[in-house]
Amino acid sequence: MVTTTLFRVPQCLTLGNDSYHEDDFTIDCQTSSFYAVVTFSIIMIAAIPVGVPLVFLILMFRAKSQLPEGKVNSTVLGGAKLCSADLDDTDDQYGFLCRDLKPRYWYYGETGSNAPRSCSLKMQRS
Repeated sequence: MVTTTLFRVPQCLTLGNDSYHEDDFTIDCQTSSFYAVVTFSIIMIAAIPVGVPLVFLILMFRAKSQLPEGKVNSTVLGGAKLCSADLDDTDDQYGFLCRDLKPRYWYYGETGSNAPRSCSLKMQRS
């Protein structure tokens, strides 16, 4: 919902010599304050749907590299676990991202199956 709203910010319609926002014709798209809001929305578009999954992916790679032999462990139910095998499944700080995925697909929740949907978590059952 947030990303959809951010993408709607720069949507303007030109009527004659004037340009107005598609959702609210009281907003003039040619003002400096509107350009500032558009700039902010572009930054947030990069930060939220791209930056958040990228940060989680980097953190998860770091956690994986600290495991013995860099091998992802399995939960009791066969899901991926990015913490030591002797720790409880609930102790995995990234469990909410990869617990429902097979260990060999531990990263799949963050990378997605295709670029436009890369931010949505995909679930793969055993």
